[in-house]
Amino acid sequence: MDHEIECKIKVDSHADVVARLGEIGAGFVGSFLLRDAYFDFAGDALKVADCGLRIRRQIGDDGEKVIVTYKGPRQDNPFKSRQEVETSVGEFEFMSKILLALGMKTNIVIEKKRDLWLYRGCEVCLDELPLLGTFVEVEGENADKISAVLEALSLSGLEHIDDGYARLVSDKLEELGIEDKEVIFTDGN
Repeated sequence: MDHEIECKIKVDSHADVVARLGEIGAGFVGSFLLRDAYFDFAGDALKVADCGLRIRRQIGDDGEKVIVTYKGPRQDNPFKSRQEVETSVGEFEFMSKILLALGMKTNIVIEKKRDLWLYRGCEVCLDELPLLGTFVEVEGENADKISAVLEALSLSGLEHIDDGYARLVSDKLEELGIEDKEVIFTDGN
């Protein structure tokens, strides 16, 4: 069983974080455009159970990957922690059709731009999302490692966001009175 432990923090910009990553010797992995489609059953059974099912199209310099991810309920931890099981699949559209044929529905589709860095065994993701702005996510095998990376990045004193991007974007759409459930970058953004 795979597991994810992560900390998400809202930042005004990535400039200071990028500078700090360079100073501490973090390794830059690459830049990616991620398109995440979240699925659920009628009645939002997964959401009610605090679970999620996502298909991700990841486009980067190394080409395109499509990954299906199941996320289990949150567990007690200083940071967001939950079971995460994922696998690569061939094509985004065909996997979507399979889930729809099984009676699922698409709840929301979100794009984000991500710069991925590695430091002290943790992934440091610099994310930008339409409507929401910029975030830093640190994901690692335990809370101590994540805390050490946050400290090294001078982010340890900032508020942690427990909600996932799907919830944050859904809440923002509701706040703005927007019914569209596809939040993507437009040309020029």
